[in-house]
Amino acid sequence: AITKASMLAESISGKVRVLDTAKRNVYAALKRVDDIIDLKNCVDGVQQAMTSGNYEQAAVHIRRYLDLDETVLLESAVDATKGSTVSSSFSLLKKAEIELRGIIQDKLKTAVFERDKDSVERFVKIMPLLNLHEEGIKKLTELLNAEIREFSDNKLQSAAESTDDQSGVIYANTLMSVFEDIARKLETYLTMVESAYGSSWIVSFIKEIQSECDKQVEKILKQMNEERLLDHK
Repeated sequence: AITKASMLAESISGKVRVLDTAKRNVYAALKRVDDIIDLKNCVDGVQQAMTSGNYEQAAVHIRRYLDLDETVLLESAVDATKGSTVSSSFSLLKKAEIELRGIIQDKLKTAVFERDKDSVERFVKIMPLLNLHEEGIKKLTELLNAEIREFSDNKLQSAAESTDDQSGVIYANTLMSVFEDIARKLETYLTMVESAYGSSWIVSFIKEIQSECDKQVEKILKQMNEERLLDHK
């Protein structure tokens, strides 16, 4: 009886394993079908989005295409015609990816140059969808660091021209103002960076800002030193 029960259990276990394997194969086949449908939707969608200037939507389609495995989909094509269609779709999307990258890079560069913060934010958010994380962070901090330098220069000029009773602590106040300005910028953009780029890119963002902060502190202290002739005291 024990032997029969053991054989029955083994038989049932074997059938369950076969069913599990079949189920996994069905799920994998369904996923490949969905991926092929997504591929076609990406081709149609990216062309329409780029024509209308909806670069955000175009980037979403490119992101989806980048997540697809061309080799797997080609192997899934049941005949040469479908295989050719899949290959052609990937080729079209690769060209669209290159074109969209160029457009976004040019527009972001122009926006930074013109200090157009709304456009900078718009295109910086698109960059990670195109695997341009590092460039996006650098362009965002390029704008913010330019604003930090401008703010610091204005404060330094005011400090140099100051004749009021606060002249004794004017440089301490200048440093504090610069620090507060930088803190506001970090607070404003950290959430956006984390949302669009992921928490792993926050350190890179802060390092770029920190580098500019160090430069401005050094410049303020140098001017204070020269004005007060501290080296000669």
